[in-house]
Amino acid sequence: MIIISIANRKGGTGKTTTAVNLAAEMAAKGYRTLLIDLDTQGHVAWGVGFKDVNGFEHYIHEVFNTKGFQIKDAIYPTPFENLFIAPADLNFVPSDAQDTHDRLREGLVPLKKDFDRVVLDTPPTLDLFLMAALSCSNVVIIPFLPHFLAAIGVKQMATLFYRVAVRHNNELKLLGLVPIMLDRRLRMHKEVIKTLSASFGKRRILRPIRTNVKLAEAFNAGMPVRYFAPRSAGAMDYYLLCEEVELLLRERL
Repeated sequence: MIIISIANRKGGTGKTTTAVNLAAEMAAKGYRTLLIDLDTQGHVAWGVGFKDVNGFEHYIHEVFNTKGFQIKDAIYPTPFENLFIAPADLNFVPSDAQDTHDRLREGLVPLKKDFDRVVLDTPPTLDLFLMAALSCSNVVIIPFLPHFLAAIGVKQMATLFYRVAVRHNNELKLLGLVPIMLDRRLRMHKEVIKTLSASFGKRRILRPIRTNVKLAEAFNAGMPVRYFAPRSAGAMDYYLLCEEVELLLRERL
């Protein structure tokens, strides 16, 4: 079981879209894939077909305030083969969480034989849930919009990554950065990519996701883009990203 955090401390960078579509691509490859939503906005459930995000009996956030809670009780099959979800609790108050980020890591241990891939959608805030995700993950993928302020956010996220890797999870690796809504014709986009390539290395810049309206339409329809518009640029981009991610996982883990 490989655990992947999709993380960026800046909001609006395509974390949830990337988590949903990357998980869907992994599931389509035959990997039993668990998609965990740690962001209390709860958008992941909507993206895989659950329009009533308050309709679940249990939620992943219960692991943080209910002693002995089994994550398997908060896992639900989606309409898509090999893809499962552990939804977020929209009403969860962060102050109700226990002051430990070990519970998620410990709770995932019994699931090692049940899933091949776990994809964590994380909140943009520096809180217990983001720390819990990083503390239990094998790798981190950072999606970002190629704007100058976004580059600052990526560097802030990288600083947090290294802190967690040193103090809490020495097996954590930065798999790469994913440009979202990239337009290579724009000078600003090219300059931001160049700056981040210089800081992290060209190999850390993963396959970009181009601007494509089908991605937003697919999410609104409650479907990963590979099922909603399989011939779209968005579907092709996430397919290629998944291919690259799987190759890097084999190389680096």
